[in-house]
Amino acid sequence: MYIRLKRTMAGDPVNGELPNHHHVYTMIDPVPPKPTMKLIISQGVRAKLAAKSPPVSEEDIVQCFANRTGKSLTDTRANNLTNPLTRWFIAQTDFGQVLKICYVPTEAGIHIKSAYAPNAEEVRIYRKYGEKS
Repeated sequence: MYIRLKRTMAGDPVNGELPNHHHVYTMIDPVPPKPTMKLIISQGVRAKLAAKSPPVSEEDIVQCFANRTGKSLTDTRANNLTNPLTRWFIAQTDFGQVLKICYVPTEAGIHIKSAYAPNAEEVRIYRKYGEKS
């Protein structure tokens, strides 16, 4: 079960009590789990990810999806066209490693095409068009 909590200070100022700087957590309402999509990573892509320095794991990719704060951008370069179009974003793993995640969303799940440390130009583009302002 998922729950959402509200943090308040202990003490009731209405009854003359001063907050004692201890936090009280109150359950507000159940929070439904977020829909999940299946990650699909081919053996060839897994081999490429493992050969990177440092290697990129499936867990790193999952963390980047969970930690992203901006929107996904679409890769419309002629030599990278796919149907449906490849999308990408830049995010950090739980340990602060910054990765560019390239993927194709389909009915079957999210097909990972690549994941790697972005170059300066990719970071610039994502900051300009992908990050929430």
